[in-house]
This record gives sequence, C-alpha cells and structure tokens, in this order.
Amino acid sequence: MNEREKRNKIRHLLSFLSESQRQKFDQIFYGGIRPQDLDRAIDLCERTLKKHGIATDGEIKFSHGPFHVFNPVPQNEEEVLQHGNALAASGNYPVGTSACFNIGISGGCGPECFVYQGGECEVPGEMVSRLLPGGKNFGEWSLEQHFEIYPEEMPG
Repeated sequence: MNEREKRNKIRHLLSFLSESQRQKFDQIFYGGIRPQDLDRAIDLCERTLKKHGIATDGEIKFSHGPFHVFNPVPQNEEEVLQHGNALAASGNYPVGTSACFNIGISGGCGPECFVYQGGECEVPGEMVSRLLPGGKNFGEWSLEQHFEIYPEEMPG
C-alpha cells in the first residue's frame, strides 16, 4: 500500500471514530501524520474501532458520521450488529437497536428481509398491504406465507 492509499485508509477509519476519539488521535499525531507514522496510525485506528465493537476486518461497510444515512441495508446478523454499532457511535441512536430497527431505518423493510422471513419482524402487519394484489411486493411473497410465519396476524 503506497502513502496515498494509507492516508485514504486513515481518513476512512477516522470517519468511524467519535469526536472525542478523533481529538485524542489528533493529540497523538499533533501536526499531522508523518510518512513513517502511517502504519502506526492505521493500527491505532483499527485497535480503537475494534475495542468499541466496530468491525475493522475487511472492508468497513457502515459509517457512523453524517454519512450514516447512506449505509447499505444489513444482510445478516453480523451486519446488523455492525450497523447498530455504527448508528450508536454517531451519537444519534441508542446502543442495542434491534435487527428489525436497523434494517427498517436502512430502507430494507419488506418481505425480502431476513428478519421478516425468520419470524422476528416487530411490525409484520405492515407487510400485509404489500402482499395484496397491487401491493409493492405482490407476487414475491404470498399472504399464505405471511400467515404461516405470523399466525397472530390472521384476521378473525
């Protein structure tokens, strides 16, 4: 990795740190990061993020800064945890948000959601109108499947 790529990685990692963590980082590297300190800076960012439960292995998928609104929809339980940690780190959301909340706030609410299909949706009634003829998801998932998973939603 060349110097430019390392600096870009540091910028990317810093976007996941809270304001107070970034201030501590700035104190350590007062006056900027010299080329010989780039690897140390990357290591410090990654250790800090790992300590606070924000995944750093591989590509970091979920931002917590002002760009958290552009986060992709979590696709599995591990991503739900990473997404929830990023939201909590933004300071705008509580720690411990549910899988249903994380997927819904990301725009992934619908019959294709793994939480819904697993029977753990917090608002399954919102799917019924989508499953009726003319509904947004009509044809992808049936009302019969819905009531098999959520029998308490069965009318009458």
